[in-house]
Amino acid sequence: MRKSRIALILYAIALAQTTLIPVASAADVTYNNVVPGRTIRFYIDHSSISTFLLEVGGNLLLCAPLGILLPLVSRRLDGVRQVTLVTGAGMLIVETIQGFCLTGRSFDVDDLILNTAGAALAYLLYAAARRVVPRAWSVAPG
Repeated sequence: MRKSRIALILYAIALAQTTLIPVASAADVTYNNVVPGRTIRFYIDHSSISTFLLEVGGNLLLCAPLGILLPLVSRRLDGVRQVTLVTGAGMLIVETIQGFCLTGRSFDVDDLILNTAGAALAYLLYAAARRVVPRAWSVAPG
């Protein structure tokens, strides 16, 4: 359990460094998006497949570690609903800070949706792996 907590702290630091650093060079090209699907549709219509996969896949993968780390840290966070709610709340805070406090960053509801979905999907894979090889995955007490 202690290793899981350390891993979660290290992940949180890396996530903050990835998402909460201003990007001055992008100040003129950012916009806030509150319409679900708008940014994803933009990537589908106006970018290459590799750019689409990088942007959408990157957002899915960004919070995927939470789908494994949260239930390892606490039994109360062991469930797709719990992982989804905690990740969604955390990423709502991150997106809000990006949109209203940081230069060159923006609030994007699609990022919020994809980040949260990535954690939920990772949790479902983790839960399936626990069923196949239950002794390999220890869950924290309490």
